[in-house]
Amino acid sequence: MPELSLTRHDGVARVTIDRPQRKHAWSAPMWAEMADLMGKCAEDDSVRVVLVTSTGDRVFSAGADLEQFGGADTAAVRASVEGVESVMASIEACPKPVVAVVSGAAVGAGTEVAAACDIRIASDRAWFSIPAAILGIVITRSDIARLVRGVGASIARDMLLTGRRLTAVEAQQIGFVRSIHSCDQLDAAAMDLATEIAALDGPALAAMKAHLNTLGDVAWNEESWTSTLEAITSAATQKRIAARLGDA
Repeated sequence: MPELSLTRHDGVARVTIDRPQRKHAWSAPMWAEMADLMGKCAEDDSVRVVLVTSTGDRVFSAGADLEQFGGADTAAVRASVEGVESVMASIEACPKPVVAVVSGAAVGAGTEVAAACDIRIASDRAWFSIPAAILGIVITRSDIARLVRGVGASIARDMLLTGRRLTAVEAQQIGFVRSIHSCDQLDAAAMDLATEIAALDGPALAAMKAHLNTLGDVAWNEESWTSTLEAITSAATQKRIAARLGDA
């Protein structure tokens, strides 16, 4: 079974993460595939809106699979970071509105992907966290900027500097999540929202999304990755990653 799939029907594209054996964690090849799928959605004139979903109702995504970072040299880490950033950039570059349908826990890169999307809806089981500091990982400046754009500076500081989990209810209260639904109603709610968006003027939506993307300070360049590369390849972080992989 593919770990990522793309389906299209009546103007709605659905990109589905399906790697339940690893809690929908992103492997290195998945980053490239996701960016490719987003590019296909961007180029397909029949697509009016994109849903990013996952199978099951417990986990949206457990984040980046640590196997791509454990024991990795700088070149390998750089390739993985470039993969992560290419996905976020492809979501933002897609001229169609992209909706994250968060069915459960969104951890690390799971929250980062959700933050890169234009709109988020969630199940009542969903929560968001970026516990990178537990392992000594530093997320990129651009991903921090996206988080700040989504949750606000104060809550972003709280999440990144304490590892705090943001519940679905808290996320809705601050506007990060548009609406909350029971697990059995989440997909229907996503389709209702997608249908509403698909009925709007596509060029107008694309133009407004482009303007919105200029409002946040999101710089996708190597300078913004320096501390991330140094942190992941440090001896202390590699030791923590190896211990975590040993417990998996």
